[in-house]
This record gives sequence, structure tokens and C-alpha cells, in this order.
Amino acid sequence: MVKQYLHGVYSTETPSTEPPTVTKNGVQFVVGVAPIHLAKEPKVNEIVIAESIDDVKKFLGYSDDFAFGTSESAFASFEVAKVAPVVFVNVLDPEKHVTAEKTETVTITKNGAFLKSKRALLGTVTLKSIDDSKTFIEDTDYTIAYDANYQAIIYPIASSTNLATGVEVKVTFKEVDVEAVTVSDILGGYDASTSVTTGLELVRKVYPRYAVRPDILLAPGFSQNPIIKTALEAKTANISGVFKARTFTDIDTKTAKTYEQAQSWKEDNLYTDMRNTVLWPKVKKDGKILNYSSYLAAFRSAQIANDEDNLPVESFSNKEIGVDAFVLEDGTEVYLEHEEANALNGAGIVTGLQWGGVLRSWGNNTALYPKSVVAQDRFSMVRDALDWYANSFITEFFDKVDDLTNMRLIESITDEENARLSVLVGKGRVAGAEISFSTIKNSVAQILNGQIYFDRKVAFFTPAEVIQDEVTFDPTFIETAIFG
Repeated sequence: MVKQYLHGVYSTETPSTEPPTVTKNGVQFVVGVAPIHLAKEPKVNEIVIAESIDDVKKFLGYSDDFAFGTSESAFASFEVAKVAPVVFVNVLDPEKHVTAEKTETVTITKNGAFLKSKRALLGTVTLKSIDDSKTFIEDTDYTIAYDANYQAIIYPIASSTNLATGVEVKVTFKEVDVEAVTVSDILGGYDASTSVTTGLELVRKVYPRYAVRPDILLAPGFSQNPIIKTALEAKTANISGVFKARTFTDIDTKTAKTYEQAQSWKEDNLYTDMRNTVLWPKVKKDGKILNYSSYLAAFRSAQIANDEDNLPVESFSNKEIGVDAFVLEDGTEVYLEHEEANALNGAGIVTGLQWGGVLRSWGNNTALYPKSVVAQDRFSMVRDALDWYANSFITEFFDKVDDLTNMRLIESITDEENARLSVLVGKGRVAGAEISFSTIKNSVAQILNGQIYFDRKVAFFTPAEVIQDEVTFDPTFIETAIFG
């Protein structure tokens, strides 16, 4: 491609973009596969803190092919929900997850030639004549790059005496192979011999390294796998040794195509953890089909980001979430009746409902329901709030660790925490809360051993799931209306 010669005055226009809302609570951690062949500075099994879609494009690549789960989450978070940051870990390794060599035949024109493949690894591309008698040299005979539509274009170099326009050439290449990514790749692990951490295990490295606390764990396109689900659930209970989180997981809509099958699938595959929100079916937005987990997680993160106190105390149920349809894997649209959607809620599944012409998220229950009907176990918003309450105490008072154990320390913790909580209670965000220093739990022996204990009590509001009235027909109103 001939470089344009510039001489004169030029002007360009940058399209306006709405900046995302930045949040400290409700940050998503997404482990999955990225279109790494499109990235400028590809990251494999590394933590990427993305503040915008540009960060995603730079380090992970971005594609409208949502077989790449990181692109799906990036679309939901940055293009739809407008929330940041999002923490990503890509496990697709272009050195490992590649197909066998493939071949296409294209005709070279002065405007270039497009490859049909949108997954070609440019570093593996070879151009030859149809009869294999000539091999063309990159940057001497041609250049190759991806355009804005994620298509690879081969441009002939005008100065080449080897490659002419108007001729057919044979292009061989390898593709990144999404299907080659295994459960083990997503789970990752820690190699003691190299001190290298990979996959989901990197979640414990996020806060120590970046001071960003992951609150919502996702594996888009993989959370339908019970092994991945179990690993996600296990991580939510203890991140970096201290923090709590939640996960959003999906029911496989290729197998569970009806709301009855979704209920059976959940039970058969043991999706029953209190920090898990299980979702069915998928969603459609701007012509793209997404896992419901990716979409609702982005919505939840934005909901928390836009909360006046950055708290997860509001429900995400019965909210207009801006989707175009609820669908199955094959695009078949799903329209649930109210009772059908309620049946899913009763099985601990969050779904979607069209009501009054509005498509809404529908359901407050965690995956543990109906095995537990206790508020802190069953209601997602209460579970989120309790975990925030625990996490915030840790971050708020970590700097006081190793201070002198005296009354000044004890009073500073109780006074600061009670003052913080009283503000939230006064605003109606929290039903009630208090912290006290227990003389019963703090013996001299424990204090001499460097340990002090506080008692904290809290209550968060539950969702008004049922609003009911009783109507009585009263004939006396007729008498009054007619006779006064």
C-alpha cells in the first residue's frame, strides 16, 4: 500500500463518547478467551485492568464474534452499561490454541484482498502463487493487517516486481482456536517451580497488585460447565485470603430450551450456592447474542456505580435492562408468562420478563433458594450488602493493624464505624447497624496474644417481592352515591 503524501491543512473529527462511571464496588473479574490475534500488545494469563474499550482493544483485542467471551463482557460493560473498571484475564494462547494450517485463494487487487477468516494469526500467514512456484515476502511484496471490521486485508506493495495485481494467490495460515481452550485453561493454577499464576487463580492477585477488589466473578461461555461453576463459587468465599464476592453463571440454553428444563438443569448440575446468581436464558442486544451472566453483571456493576453511596443494597430485579429480546442459543426468542417467570424464581433462577412492553430482569433469589429461605442466604441484594459490609470493614481498618492495643485504638474503631453506619441508617440505606467491643470475647490472654474482637450487627432491607391487597365490594357506596 502506497503511503499517502500530505501537503496542506487537514482536519479530523473524533466521535464523542460518554465516559464510563467509575466504581470501587461491584468490579467485574472476567476470565475467558479473547481475540488476542487482534490485540496490539497481547496479554495472555496476565491481569488487565481495563478502564475503556480502548484498553480492551490494545491488550486483548475486540471482536463482534462473542465466542470470545472477553469481547462480550467488554461490549456489555463499556458500550452498554458504561461502567469501569473491568478486570480481565485472557487464557487463549496463540502459541498453544491454534488450528491446523488452512488455505484460502484470493485475487490481489490494487485495493487489497480480503481473507474470509476473521481468526487468522497474521504471523502465520504465507502467500504463494497458485502453482507454489513463488513465495511472496511480507513488507516487500505485500502488507497484511486487520481493518475495523475485523477482516484481514492483504495489500500489494506497488514497488514489488514479484507480486502483480489481478492474479490469484494461495494464502496459508493458522487460526486462533477457541474450541481448543479447555476447562483446565480457565481454572488455571499456580506453578511453584516458576511462581507463575494463571487463569481464574489470578483473581487473588488483583487486590494486592492493583488495589482493585473483584466483586463479581465471571467466565462467559464457560460458566455453564459445573466444574467452572464450582471453582467460581469457591473463589467467592475467600479472595486474597479475606474478601467475599459473588458470581453470575448461566444455564446451558442448548440443553435447557424451556423454563421447565432450566429448573431441572439447575438442580441436576448442583447450581446451589448462596453467592451464585444463576441465569436463564440468554439476551439479545443490537443484534448480538450474549450470555445473560455477562450482561446482567455489567448492569449490576453500573447499578452499584451509580448508587448514591456506591452500595449494592438495591435489587437488580424488575429493572428495565435495555435488551432487545431474551433468547436461546440459536436465537429463538423467549417470552415467559408471569407465572412461568415466577416458577423460575421459585427454583432460584433469575430470568427475564416482558411486562407493560418493557423487558426486565426478574428475580431476587440466589442459587441457594429454595434450599434456604433465610434472608441473607436467599436474597441476592442482601447477600451482596453483607459481603460489602465485611469487605469494607477490612479495607477501612487495615491500616490500624499493628497499632498499640489500647483504649484509643478500640474507641477509634468503634467510633469511626458507628459514625459511618449511622449516616447510612439515617439515609434509609441500611435498616440498622452497630459495632461494639465485647469484654466477654476479649480476655487478657487474647489481648496479650495480639488479638481483639468486635461485635457487629446489621440488617439490610429485603425486596418487596409481593405487594398484595384485598378488595371488598361495598354496596353502601351505591346507596351514598344515589341517595346521599
